[in-house]
Formats: sequence, structure tokens, C-alpha cells
Amino acid sequence: MITIKTTQDLKNAKLADLVEFYNHNADKPVKRFSDRKAAERRVAKLIEDNTGKKLGSKTDHATKTGRTQAEGITESWTDKAIREARSSRIHILVDDEPYTSVRKAFEALDLPMNEHIPFRGKLREAGRLEAYDMTWEVSEIIPPKAK
Repeated sequence: MITIKTTQDLKNAKLADLVEFYNHNADKPVKRFSDRKAAERRVAKLIEDNTGKKLGSKTDHATKTGRTQAEGITESWTDKAIREARSSRIHILVDDEPYTSVRKAFEALDLPMNEHIPFRGKLREAGRLEAYDMTWEVSEIIPPKAK
């Protein structure tokens, strides 16, 4: 019988294995699930009910890596290249109009704010993009301030 401890284990398991796992751990066995999504949902709920731990939570990440996601991010700041990349700022031009940040451009142009962070990464990498019916380009990369 398989062991399911993480979301990845759940996603990788065969449907027959999910049925076997469910029947081994549930009070009322099933012959089959209506579909894979239902199987994953019910097995995840069974695990949560039996352990009090929700799959995909920060404790799930800690189980796989031995540390929490926050600890991993904190540790990554000790890498000089990562710290400098995260600390640098970009000024941009949108259709030749200057903005001091992608966020400020998104606000001024009334674009969806939930998309500005992924877009900023793509723009930083490409240097110039055609998006939202406009031309976006990095005009200046401002290094982090010396401490």
C-alpha cells in the first residue's frame, strides 16, 4: 500500500492506489471514485480529518524540506546575487511615458494589480515587451543603496 504525506504524493498516485489508500483508512470503503478530482479531494480530506494537517500547507513544505518556506526564503537572502537582484529597482517606459516602477505604471494605467509582479519579472528578463496593447521597456536598473 502507498503512503501519502504530501500534495505531490497525492498527485503522483494512481487512481487505484487512491482507492486502496482511502479504503484502508476510511470507515466506509468505496468501490471507486467518480473521477480523479473527487478521489484527490476525498483522500486529502481523509488525511486532514485523521491527522489535523492539511496537504499543501506550510507544514507540508516543512515535512519535505526540513524547514518552513519562510526559513528557506530568509536563507536565500544570504546569497549576494539573489540579495542584489531583489534589492535593485527598475524604471520603465510605457509607450515612451516614464514610470518609476511597474507597480506605479499598472496603477496609473488601471491594469490588474494581481498581474504586475509576474509581469515585472518577464519585463526585467526581456528588457522590452509588447503587452496590454502597449510597448514596455526597462529604461534604467537602479542598484541597491549601499548600507
